[in-house]
This record gives sequence, C-alpha cells and structure tokens, in this order.
Amino acid sequence: MRIPPESESDDVGGSSARLSGLLRQAGGEVALAFTGTMTGIVRAAANGLAERGVSTSIAYFPTVKPLDQKLLARCIGRSRLIVTVEEHSTIGGFGSAVAEQMAARPTVPLLRVGVDDQFCCAAGSYRELLDRCGISAQEIVRRVLEHR
Repeated sequence: MRIPPESESDDVGGSSARLSGLLRQAGGEVALAFTGTMTGIVRAAANGLAERGVSTSIAYFPTVKPLDQKLLARCIGRSRLIVTVEEHSTIGGFGSAVAEQMAARPTVPLLRVGVDDQFCCAAGSYRELLDRCGISAQEIVRRVLEHR
C-alpha cells in the first residue's frame, strides 16, 4: 500500500519533497521509526506504550532511499529497540533498508511491523486492511511488550 503523505490527516509537518527525517519525540528506550502515513498509528502506539511504562522516541523518515543515516544513527544510539512501521511489505521496504544499515553496526534489536510476505485477499477500507495485516497501534504495543 502506498498513500501520498498529503492524504495523512495528522501531518508530520514537512512537505513530500523533504529528504531528511524528523525526530518527532526524543528520548525513549524504544524508537518507533516510520514512513508513509503511519503518524496516527505510531502516536497511538507511543501513548499505549507510555501507559505501560515504556518510553518511546518517534522518528519520521520521508524516504526509504536515500535513508536519513544521521537520524537512524541517533535512534540506534539512544534506544534499546528499534521498531520500523510501514504500510508496505516487510521485505524490500523501509524495514529492510533499516535492517541493512543496522547490519553494519549491530547494537540494538530491530522489530519490523508491516505487511507480511503473503497475498492479502481481502477488501475493505484502508484502516480495515491495515488492521487485517497487523498494522495497528494495539498490535505494535503487543509486539513491543512481547519483544522486551
């Protein structure tokens, strides 16, 4: 799934032409890194984790290529877990790009949230399809807590 950033109801504050990422919330044991239109889901997941005593950073990456190396390095250096969130396949997308960069300096674990490598034979609204693929705030919270 690919939805243009301007359709995101909770804008991240940058134009779609932006190449450098934004650190939306700093200083957490878990870094939630996302691309695409995941702002609302990621913020809800951060709130859900905070309710359970887990502090989070939120980092927006507007592009997969080029990937903002400086922002990724900041996330890696300040967190005990990196979680990538995207409305794309977990293979060949944002999570894969982050995994490739982290392989050069393996310091923290990586958890990728996205569409599994399978055909989704379902119809529904955008949110219904995200939920069906396990891309929701509740699922992110569950997986992070399970990973800790």
